[in-house]
Amino acid sequence: SYPGRNAPLEKKHAVKRAVIEEIRNAKFSIVGYLYSLNDFEIILELAERKKQGVKIELFGDADTDYEDCIKQGLDVNIWKGSGIHHTKIWFFDESKMF
Repeated sequence: SYPGRNAPLEKKHAVKRAVIEEIRNAKFSIVGYLYSLNDFEIILELAERKKQGVKIELFGDADTDYEDCIKQGLDVNIWKGSGIHHTKIWFFDESKMF
C-alpha cells in the first residue's frame, strides 16, 4: 500500500483512490480498523455512504484524535487493549478486505 514516508506521492494517491473507490462501491457495510483517519476526502466519502444507508463501523486508537470523523457524524469505537492499535484494515460488504 506504499505507506512509507519516502514513497512517491503518486503511489500514495493510488492507494487513496483505491480506498475511495471501495467506499463508493460498498452496498451495505464498511468496517475500518484504523490507527488514525485524518484524510478529509475519505471521511467525507464515509459520511456520504452512511447517509445513503451503508453501515459504517470504525475502530481506532485511544491516542488519536477523530474529531473530523465525529463532526461528520461518524462514530469511532476506541480500542481499549494494551499498546498501540496500529492496524489499518478495511472490510467492504463482508466480501473484500483492504
